Amino acid sequence: MYDEAERARKIPEGRPDGRALIVAIGSHIDAKANIPPSHEIYYLIQYASTYFKNRWFLEGPARWAEHALGADGFGECKYSPRGPWTQAEQHFRVLFEQSYDAEHVLWNPIAVATDSKRILPRSKELREIASMRYSHGQPILRDMNLNGIKVMRDILEELGRMDDIAFEKLGYESWSEDNQRSDSNSRFAYEAVMEPFAATIDA
Repeated sequence: MYDEAERARKIPEGRPDGRALIVAIGSHIDAKANIPPSHEIYYLIQYASTYFKNRWFLEGPARWAEHALGADGFGECKYSPRGPWTQAEQHFRVLFEQSYDAEHVLWNPIAVATDSKRILPRSKELREIASMRYSHGQPILRDMNLNGIKVMRDILEELGRMDDIAFEKLGYESWSEDNQRSDSNSRFAYEAVMEPFAATIDA
């Protein structure tokens, strides 16, 4: 997965200086057991929204998105959607060290707490995707259920605002890879997650 233009490939069509971000999926992937496209594509949405690349933020919601293509809408919840929110201080220390498992203790509980209906919007584009199948016959979308679409979008928008604040307060001179992945970002990112989440709960 490439998130920087200088590492992207040239586009055969279009302008000579055009570039495309590439999702490379290995031939060893078993689409029946592993549903990678939505996970990888969600990275592109994250990269377009914010500079933060802490793994609990990067991998957790990408796993949530991955389950959009699976059955039942999302994975396990290992933290009660009823909270308490925000989570306790000792929870932060564990969460900020996590990557994929952050799905279970933050992102899935948020999705369930804010969206009990868990129905994907019936847009024309989504209906077209729902009609598609992999080469082995399995539908790309196994059902039309997914909790938390709106709050996840709102969180991404807030993260885009919050990374400007973090940049200034942390004294960064640039968004280098080290700065994008710095542990110092986590408190800012978590605050950005809680802001739209709290607004959704209150509504």
